[in-house]
Amino acid sequence: MPFSVLTGVLLLKRESLGYLLSSSSLIIFVTIGLSVIAGEIMLGLSICQINIAGVTIFSIFVCIALALLAIVLANIKRMRPLGSRSNRERAEETGGS
Repeated sequence: MPFSVLTGVLLLKRESLGYLLSSSSLIIFVTIGLSVIAGEIMLGLSICQINIAGVTIFSIFVCIALALLAIVLANIKRMRPLGSRSNRERAEETGGS
């Protein structure tokens, strides 16, 4: 939980570390949610009574985390490596158009 709060604060401050931590925290949320769902199902199979509320709540939790992760990953812009130049810069240097 403190990891999520730290990530949220960094995102509100528009720090680059916040953007880096947001994707990893969402991946952690998805994996923890899936493991809880699997645990609920396995426990339910062993006692012959599945906790539908627990499975439903964590399924919603995982779906929300997946949707947020898709939004975060879709908004990542491709950046050139520091030493590379674009085609336009190369054309301007050679005098071409």
